[in-house]
Amino acid sequence: AAFLYLKTRPEINPKEIGLTGHSEGGMIAPIIASSNSEIAFIISLAGPGVNGEKILHRQNRDISLISGADEKQVQESISTNKKLFKVLKKESDNKIAEDQINKVYKKILIRKKTSPEEIDKEIKQLNASMNPVSYNWLRYFIVTNPADFWKKVKCPVLALNGEKDLQVAFDVNLPAIEKAVNSGGNQSIKTISFPGLNHLFQYCKTGLPKEYGEIEMTFSPEVLNIISDWIHQLKL
Repeated sequence: AAFLYLKTRPEINPKEIGLTGHSEGGMIAPIIASSNSEIAFIISLAGPGVNGEKILHRQNRDISLISGADEKQVQESISTNKKLFKVLKKESDNKIAEDQINKVYKKILIRKKTSPEEIDKEIKQLNASMNPVSYNWLRYFIVTNPADFWKKVKCPVLALNGEKDLQVAFDVNLPAIEKAVNSGGNQSIKTISFPGLNHLFQYCKTGLPKEYGEIEMTFSPEVLNIISDWIHQLKL
């Protein structure tokens, strides 16, 4: 809608309108551009190159380990999420999916000899973090391979990531984006990873999400300059 509106503005060149997508928005941008040849360019900020399930399991691992969890705890958490995601992928009725997910999680907690009071608390926390309202998007996100869209993108692409990003790991996603774009015959892609920057492109200590609101910087000026310079050198 924003793109179509901008095309109506007399002061804007309709052939020079691009998309910038952050995180999940970094998947929506290539979805749009894969079927709309009028998109002039894409800037992916910490966008996905692999399916959401891989991203979330890696996210779980990275955040847990830096938060002090051991390998056994990480493996248990990932194993639990795999079982919950399996239900979500299989059951399209969200109400049924919610009931089944709660039952599966309750069984896991009972096997761990969790007290009834703690089970109730854990189920409530699960439903707060994995809310049924978001099931449709979460289901789509975990099964969709962004490469299916990236390989159809024909416009120039700038893909950026912070190396302390614990939500969308740069070492997995940047190479996947570049490979997918190239596989479709598009060589106009530049990828850059930035040492010391987190998921929101802030300089940080650990990269943990709890730091986001404590950091005065909103977005690295260095990255903004790189984005601006890249757009200006495009021959559209």
